[in-house]
Amino acid sequence: MRLPVNKKLLERYATSAPRYTSYPTAIDWVADSFEPLDYAQHLTNAANNSSDPLSVYIHIPFCAEMCLYCGCNVVITRREDRVERYLKQLETEFERVAETGIGRRQVHQYHWGGGTPTHLTCDQIRRVHAMFTKVFTLTDDAEVAIEVDPRVTNQEQLEVLAELGFNRISMGVQDFDPKVQEAVKRVQPKEITVGLVESARKLGIGSVNLDLIYGLPHQSRALFAETVKETIILRPERVALFHYAHVPWMKKHQTAMDMESAPSSEEKIEIFLDSVEAFQDA
Repeated sequence: MRLPVNKKLLERYATSAPRYTSYPTAIDWVADSFEPLDYAQHLTNAANNSSDPLSVYIHIPFCAEMCLYCGCNVVITRREDRVERYLKQLETEFERVAETGIGRRQVHQYHWGGGTPTHLTCDQIRRVHAMFTKVFTLTDDAEVAIEVDPRVTNQEQLEVLAELGFNRISMGVQDFDPKVQEAVKRVQPKEITVGLVESARKLGIGSVNLDLIYGLPHQSRALFAETVKETIILRPERVALFHYAHVPWMKKHQTAMDMESAPSSEEKIEIFLDSVEAFQDA
């Protein structure tokens, strides 16, 4: 069944707004309005008042280098001591969460995001997962997902993830065009992405998600259609199609991008509509 998309509605709401990636949205949080004891009490209440399954998200903020379009909460480092300090803090966090009793509720959705979770070594991946399983139990049909960067994720890491029960893998592509990749400092030859998708499937990781971004420098309606075509060839189970959020007053590294060469607002709407149509036809 085809999903109707209203172009006039898209044009009407083509304006800046908070990124709706969580609830409440980031702008609803006010400094000093939510204390650690409030957090613990809410978890205790949630443990006592319901037995419904939970979603649990673990944030691994580390990346080896910065992609210019990035709007995420990341830490650029190659220092092992910074990673180790973070993992120790994460262990402490899990201990505090366990004290609230929330672990009595099973977990139906379990997700690692970043940053780049596969910035961690195989031993560190096992360690973080052990922190989780010490507190929580997964449902039999749980979705166990992780975001990875194809440029830094190796076969051994994939094997560990499959062994630990990860059944969905999400990877950034953004755009297959080399000129766009150069412009956003995310050079990722197509062969690397294809190889990771194939390896994941051979290991039994049954759901693959590919992230695409439109609105980047040097993109056009025709060129992005080629990226969509290459994506469809890979037959991902999911696609995340993001509109690029240019917020250089918040993310200073974005000032390094040449936005004069980015598609216009009108062309971005056409790119989105073309992409939705192509994915639905596929």
